[in-house]
Amino acid sequence: MKRNHRDPLTGKVSQVDRDPAECEKLCREFPHLRIIDDETFEKAQRRLSANRETYGARRKAEGELKGSQRGVSRHHPRHLLSGLLECQECGRTLHFGGANGKYLFCPGYAAGTCGCKTQLRRDRGERMILDEIGKRILENPGWRQRVLEEMLKAHKTLESSLPDELNAAREALALVERKITKLVNLLEGDGSDSEPNDDDPELKKRLAERRAEKRALIARTERLARVDDSRPPEPTEAWVDQGLRNLGEMLAGGTPAAALSLRNLIGGKIVVREIREAGRKRNFLRGQFTIAIDRTVNVLTGSALDPDDTSGPRIEGTVEEIVIDFRDPLEIDAQADRAKQLYDEGMMNAQIAQEMGVSRSRVTKLLRHWFESRGLAMPDGRSRRSTLWQKQMDTPQYQEIADEVMRLCDRGELLQEIAEKLGVDRNTITSAIRWWHESRGLPVPDGRSRRKELKRKTSSPPKSTEEDTQE
Repeated sequence: MKRNHRDPLTGKVSQVDRDPAECEKLCREFPHLRIIDDETFEKAQRRLSANRETYGARRKAEGELKGSQRGVSRHHPRHLLSGLLECQECGRTLHFGGANGKYLFCPGYAAGTCGCKTQLRRDRGERMILDEIGKRILENPGWRQRVLEEMLKAHKTLESSLPDELNAAREALALVERKITKLVNLLEGDGSDSEPNDDDPELKKRLAERRAEKRALIARTERLARVDDSRPPEPTEAWVDQGLRNLGEMLAGGTPAAALSLRNLIGGKIVVREIREAGRKRNFLRGQFTIAIDRTVNVLTGSALDPDDTSGPRIEGTVEEIVIDFRDPLEIDAQADRAKQLYDEGMMNAQIAQEMGVSRSRVTKLLRHWFESRGLAMPDGRSRRSTLWQKQMDTPQYQEIADEVMRLCDRGELLQEIAEKLGVDRNTITSAIRWWHESRGLPVPDGRSRRKELKRKTSSPPKSTEEDTQE
């Protein structure tokens, strides 16, 4: 409040602020002149308080807006990665730049305070991050099972604690409303005092405090009531599977809700650093972040869609670290991975070369690159060859005749007879029997033990026996 003040020297009149004590005497309350009820007034005050907290830092002294405040992109992200990537070297958040904001870069490099020069294409970063999250969460049965277990625990906790919290909030709100009624009665003179006390500043201060407390309790009660009304049924495997599929589709959509969900899922930031490799001109960025069971549950249940909302249940769970190299694999890396896959399947280098359509020397180079790029020593080829089932490009003779050899063995024929019948030597028959059993994971039978079980132990009966039979 202001009053007129005349300058005794110039005679000019100006407006000056009144003394606070004088303002208190001039303030009066006239409840009968109210144009809105208390409930509507309280809702308006909550809206105004939220507006002051949100936009207070963006206003000048006279109340005019002065532009976006620092960190506003966290609440209103324009891209999936808005405000997520942080430079490990200088701690700055990577900015968007280039045509249509296609690239992310560290602003500290242009300012001369950071050595991170490498930029990251936004589409590449989004694609690689979502692909890795899909592999770790959406396509991992073990992770899905752990999420289900933690969601069941969270559901039981919510079922047991939510009604008590809601009742306590409602009781506290009712108590504050009774206190406000008493204070208003005292100010109006309807209380125990016979005279009105509307000039008492202490009562007005206490009334303002109680009204602020009432607004906070109303907000808490409304939030708990919304949670209680939208409480989902007990989670099932089908519900979790559908929730994970919906999460994957939402993240791929790139909407502001997807950006907020991704931020909550990975813990708020992705730390990147520039990687320089010897012998290569182009550097690349390596990102590192974590995913956790509790954050996954909160995102699925929608209890923490706002990065600053900590009202959702906190669940202690497994934290998994993810490291991504933001670069497309080189051709030799892709070929080396394919060669190593065939190598692990037990194929010879010549077979790998034939399968990939390259030379044997190229296969050796690819395998050496695969091991050396991971700091491993390449195994000796001759030692590995001795462990392979197939050691030749063409199928060996003993493998071709193995089934026929076992058929004749089951008929009780001697090994020498089988060798003569098939036109091979006895060692080939022995190799065929050994390979037939080992290829099926069966123990190789002992020849001497088998011979004891045979009814006939010689290739042909003695000559004297044949003559006696004829007579």
